[in-house]
Amino acid sequence: MEEVRDLRMDERQGAGGVLDELMRKIPGFAGYLDRENRRDADQRHREFIAKRLTQKKRDIQDVGEILLGSGDMSQMSALDSLTNKCDRLIERTRHASAGFSSFMDSNAVDVQRLDTIYEHDLALLTTVESLDALVSRAESAADTKDNVGQALREVKKGLDEIDAHLDQRDKILKGLE
Repeated sequence: MEEVRDLRMDERQGAGGVLDELMRKIPGFAGYLDRENRRDADQRHREFIAKRLTQKKRDIQDVGEILLGSGDMSQMSALDSLTNKCDRLIERTRHASAGFSSFMDSNAVDVQRLDTIYEHDLALLTTVESLDALVSRAESAADTKDNVGQALREVKKGLDEIDAHLDQRDKILKGLE
């Protein structure tokens, strides 16, 4: 599993850090660096989430293979719906606009707003990670042919929660929250 870091705590050392410090002293350059760093961090976060969702999609497809292997086609429509939802969430995450708001454009960072987006992004990641248990239950249900439909409905609820988090994230970045 990839390691998640709090980018605010990532301090560079050596010549790179000194160079960054020097460039920050050039009038106007500090704001440019901060904007670029925010955009880069946002892109890396969204790509990490998209990769995790891609893995969850594969895991959901594995549930389908288990069911097909046992001749059970009763949940194929639900599984198709789940994988389609994963595709939409992956694309929505990867291609979300990062530079449209004052969050990315301002030279002065609103620390409280920045903390809000970091907290929200952590909650989004936690929600994505919670899919592990839901998909595992669906795999177990498929293996035992016990409450597969219910397990898949729980996975759908988890995906819906991620969708709601992405809606909320957009609102925070647009300044609506």
